[in-house]
Amino acid sequence: MERARQLIQADVIGSAELQRRESELSIARAELRAAGDQLQLMGLPAGAIEQLRSQGTLAAKTAVVSTLSGVVIERQVSRGQVAQPGDPLFTVADLGNVWVVGGLPEQAARSVQPGQAVEIEVPALGAQRLQGKIVYVGDTVSPETRTVTIRTQVDNARRDLKPQMLATMRIAAAPQQVLAVPAAAVVRENDRDHVFVRQAEGRYRLTPVELGPASAALRPVLKGLPEGSEVVVEGAFHLNNERKRAELE
Repeated sequence: MERARQLIQADVIGSAELQRRESELSIARAELRAAGDQLQLMGLPAGAIEQLRSQGTLAAKTAVVSTLSGVVIERQVSRGQVAQPGDPLFTVADLGNVWVVGGLPEQAARSVQPGQAVEIEVPALGAQRLQGKIVYVGDTVSPETRTVTIRTQVDNARRDLKPQMLATMRIAAAPQQVLAVPAAAVVRENDRDHVFVRQAEGRYRLTPVELGPASAALRPVLKGLPEGSEVVVEGAFHLNNERKRAELE
């Protein structure tokens, strides 16, 4: 472009030729900036970029710089291997703070919210219990497992948790006031839950009920028992055996 300016002053070339060379210079400068930015994103040091700009040559060796601190958990390149642009070379992870991911039954999904505390059991760690909190609750249900994905964040400063370990999560939902009976009062008969309801002094009736899972030695009553009913708690199993014996006699 500088030569074109000299030639146009000497009336050797026209202004159109100068404009063409100015346009080519602008394009070249833009390409230079883009190439420099790309090399910086790849982790090339500033000195190597300046050497390339001034000498047109790259250093024979260069460092592959990670964008985060962590541990190399996977290496996909070997000595002498030719790597193409876009090929993953290493996988780096920060294992000081990890995710525990699980599937929540769809029936319980609406009772779980981000921020709730979670107790985590990992069979590989024995009796150790880990504490975490829910950071994500999925918005869709898996058609295969009928579960909603939840993600829990756990502090892992000691590196006890390893990627791909199996874990069980216990989530404490908000308490609800429901009718319940002691688990000791429940009698199984014909694959159904029953309780002995007091009819009169010394008289009890074996009554079928529909109960939920036990929690703190209590079974929530879903159906079959009105509030205020008196049920046998201690000795319900032996009372049922006596009932069967009387029927046989």
